[in-house]
Amino acid sequence: MNENTSIDDFINAAIDKGQSVGLTDLNSVERLVYFISEAEASCDIDGIDSLLDEYSAAEIAEGAAAFREIGAIEIADALQAIVAALPERDETALSSADTLIKERTGYGYDAIHAAVARRLNL
Repeated sequence: MNENTSIDDFINAAIDKGQSVGLTDLNSVERLVYFISEAEASCDIDGIDSLLDEYSAAEIAEGAAAFREIGAIEIADALQAIVAALPERDETALSSADTLIKERTGYGYDAIHAAVARRLNL
């Protein structure tokens, strides 16, 4: 198995594990992968409100850091703005973050792959 395959396998396993045990029981690298996946799925299917309904402010802030790490600075900033306003939900900020996540602004799979490789020292 080559390095790229093992990273792809790790990413897929992290998502599968997160779906079965949730964010809390994941290690830091798995959490990075899973939160990004969850944000994408939540926004694509039900909108960003569903992400806020599922995760705490601290977890959303951690997710913002994950997006920042993969180069999605606009998404990270939008999520931080949402966290800063909580418990209020500013519809403009929510709409902006939702759109940025749906459009995968500032990142792609390769950026997630590279972040995982860095964290796993591969």
